[in-house]
Amino acid sequence: LIPSYSSETNIDWITDIKIEEGELKFTLLANTAEEGMRQGSVTLMYIDPFDTMYSAKVDIEQEEVTPGTWFVKVDGTGSGASWDDALSGERFVKEFNTLFQSGDVIYLAGGTYYVSETSTEMLEVKNGVTISGGFDPNSTGKNTTVTYPSAYTTILSGDANRNNTADSGDSRIVNIMTKEKVTFKGITFKHAHGANPAVSTSTESSLDLYYCTISDNISTGDGSGIYIYRNSKVYCYKTVFESNQGYRRGGAIYV
Repeated sequence: LIPSYSSETNIDWITDIKIEEGELKFTLLANTAEEGMRQGSVTLMYIDPFDTMYSAKVDIEQEEVTPGTWFVKVDGTGSGASWDDALSGERFVKEFNTLFQSGDVIYLAGGTYYVSETSTEMLEVKNGVTISGGFDPNSTGKNTTVTYPSAYTTILSGDANRNNTADSGDSRIVNIMTKEKVTFKGITFKHAHGANPAVSTSTESSLDLYYCTISDNISTGDGSGIYIYRNSKVYCYKTVFESNQGYRRGGAIYV
């Protein structure tokens, strides 16, 4: 006779529940600033060789996340604590998943932020963050007031070879690699080139685009603007798709 185990949970931020060698294991998705403190539970059920059922409940509480606020300028030299101490565009790209944690809000001054130096690089977003562009490059202090559409175009560019066009040698721009919500405001995604679209999601991604522009991207495969992958949710508000080219399907959006 072999005992059996099963488990269940009452909320969706506890995932990958499994029992291995008699141990209950599960994954907790990172909390976000919007949700505050949250509570849930996992219940383990055990049936012994004599068909007697036992159960045990594990209560889980996640603390509220205090989001970080970051200020970035293309030519910044500081820590990112204010516009006067702005983080550089280079560090914004190269240290993205080291510096920025779930719930963080990142403000970008107008300018072009190159996400790659080779065709295989891109900005991989692994945490639920908000990135807002359109700020005056001469901003000071900690001002975060902006009106969209903004006069200060803020570009995330895949133009790896720096020739101001999408062609061979350029890269994708952004790949969303988290189930947490990622938000872009006032960002232009431009000059991506390759087999994949400029912006792509992963399984069950959640992506919001406000006042964004996805333009002048070329895909040698399906889709050149944005790829909405399996069970992902993408919300676009006053977001423009223009002059994107896909060699097969989905010049603007590929689902």
